[in-house]
Amino acid sequence: MLAAALPAWGDIGLVTWLHPQVDGRFALESAVRGVEVRVATADGTPVVDAETLRAAGWEWSGDGFWQTPRRAGGGKLLITVSGLPAGTHQVYLRYFTQPRIPGNPWWFILLRGLDDGRPPSEPDRIVAGTGGHDPRTVYETHLGIVGTEEQPTAQLTLWIERYEWSELARFGSIRIETDPSMNYSTTAEPSPANERIRATLLENGPREDGKPVYGVAVVSGTLKVRPKSFTALEDQPLASAISMSAAKGEYESRQVLIYSPARDLVGVTVDCSPLTSETGDVIPATELLFAPVGYCPYRVPHNLTVHGWWPEPILTFLKQFTIQGGDVQTLWYRVHVPRDVRAGVYRGTVTVRAEGAPACTVPVDLRVWDFALPKWPRLRVVVGCNRVGEFEMSYGLNPSTIYVFDDRWTEEFPRWAEAGVTAINLAYIWGKQMDPQTKLPTDAQLDEWVTQIRRRYEAATRAGLRDACYVYLFDEATAEWDAAMQMVSGRLRQEFPDLLLLTTAHRAWYPGATVQDGGATIEDINGWCPATFHYNYEEAAKARRLGRQVWWYTCNSPEKPFANILMSHPATDARLLMGFMAFAYQTDGFLYYATAGGTYENRPAITEGPYTQWAIEDNAHNHLYQKGPDGPLPSLRLEAMRDGLEDYDYLYLAQRAQRDLREVDVTTPELEALAREITPYFAPGNGLVESLTEYSEDPQELESARERVARYVEEAQALLQQL
Repeated sequence: MLAAALPAWGDIGLVTWLHPQVDGRFALESAVRGVEVRVATADGTPVVDAETLRAAGWEWSGDGFWQTPRRAGGGKLLITVSGLPAGTHQVYLRYFTQPRIPGNPWWFILLRGLDDGRPPSEPDRIVAGTGGHDPRTVYETHLGIVGTEEQPTAQLTLWIERYEWSELARFGSIRIETDPSMNYSTTAEPSPANERIRATLLENGPREDGKPVYGVAVVSGTLKVRPKSFTALEDQPLASAISMSAAKGEYESRQVLIYSPARDLVGVTVDCSPLTSETGDVIPATELLFAPVGYCPYRVPHNLTVHGWWPEPILTFLKQFTIQGGDVQTLWYRVHVPRDVRAGVYRGTVTVRAEGAPACTVPVDLRVWDFALPKWPRLRVVVGCNRVGEFEMSYGLNPSTIYVFDDRWTEEFPRWAEAGVTAINLAYIWGKQMDPQTKLPTDAQLDEWVTQIRRRYEAATRAGLRDACYVYLFDEATAEWDAAMQMVSGRLRQEFPDLLLLTTAHRAWYPGATVQDGGATIEDINGWCPATFHYNYEEAAKARRLGRQVWWYTCNSPEKPFANILMSHPATDARLLMGFMAFAYQTDGFLYYATAGGTYENRPAITEGPYTQWAIEDNAHNHLYQKGPDGPLPSLRLEAMRDGLEDYDYLYLAQRAQRDLREVDVTTPELEALAREITPYFAPGNGLVESLTEYSEDPQELESARERVARYVEEAQALLQQL
């Protein structure tokens, strides 16, 4: 069984030590909780104290070893270690050599063997002391390997006995280095939670001759379900139908789970029908996506909560695939609601087929709210990327990149304006461009930057994008760059009084404030973007009162308890950062440094699945999606980010409707009751987002909050339209 890991023990994986003790037991030291060790004789008699150890022919040495009395004892000891992470185990034994006794041709040796429940892969081995060495020297021998990646084991038995002609046998600590299996599944383990989940899945699935063939269930789209574990499902409802709601212009998703308890499901295909309302309106199949989720390997052997396969790319190209027996396979179902459809309930189906198995049809109902989301998300999201295209823009990521400007992009300004983009970086200026001796820009550099920015700014203004423009300055700069930042921002503020100058520099956000390394704010910079763990709600409010914007960002940090977009973080993290958390903390925007960085461009595309070769590195902080045969693939993290941006828009529409109703002094008891429920979401401390380190990870709570906000928006807008 996969157990929670203690702090990492290094790159070798998980280490377990067994240290012989005077009381006939082993002291256990392990990086894994739940490991147990038992000692018995060959006939199964337990060795539990010094007396039973002596009865077995062994005794405490007084210096950390168990040994046989001279020319006596030395019966076989069976040492069974259980509760290890399922995987491959390297086993080592410490032993102690002594000088050879004159006239005795034999060294001091013992026998050993390893057993993992299968025929041994190698014969029993004699471990020999090397005569004549210093008796204080301790040696370690590699006893062997137990388990394989294909056949992992969580238990091993080591046996040791004195060789028959040996004068003395003696051994010390046993070390086990575990490389946890990537492919070990816990779905068949007999825990109460597993049994409940299996029963529900199979109850929902198709039957043949009265027996379930495979299991089916529907869960939230804001959930990472790993293929070989039910852990993510333990506290989640497992529905038999897809039921969801969305505003006009919104994307909304659910996950259909397929579980085959034993045999592989081969030749699996999926399809979905158009969605039709009672009045005959149709959301066509072209607005729907139904495809398998792919899994990426993430080898972190010292951390069992992370080690293994992670759901990430949505394999839109994969038309037929296999679901391994014992796996819970996710199928991604997504609807994009056209902006021109009428409100109401739309119904359809999705169907799963497999060779030699009955098909399964899952009903779909979608409630379309009677309001539309803005054409482009209200929260401004800027990124570092090496590509600009429709794919990124479809997720609300503003085109251009924080690190460079390509002058060919000015040709795209009219198209970007039509799409409604809200942020365009006109230039990036940072420390490595400064004079290496003075750490300052030259006058010629300042003139050149001004010329470039003016040309781009004017082109953006002609396209109607003036308010979207900004310049990114001094990425994560410290106090050594203060003078350069003052010179650059001062010149740019003089030339472009209304332009947003945005920085992640580690400085203060408003005049009079300081930071730890002594630097004060740089007054000409009007856009500050601290990491979320440096964001302060009250200080950000002070900065905004002085006309500054305060954004926030994440990258390869922070880790928990802060929210982040990292692979091992729950999907709710990314959604909250873009949505309920961002709105509560009133952040003016979100910055992320790499959508497709690191080795993305040099990696081969994913061409098969569901298991892929796209290995995760460093928690996937340097890319947000993977490469498919025809370009970037949708990913669970991007989907969660876009859901969060849509949540933000729900909250914006609700807050604006509240303001409009107050201005005309109109309301209803029902709206007042809804207002009392949703108004706490406009600030931290609301239950869903208590603080930046205390927030819900339950997608049901998040989606219930979103539902309440949607009801308020729909009813408030309807009332306002009557006036």
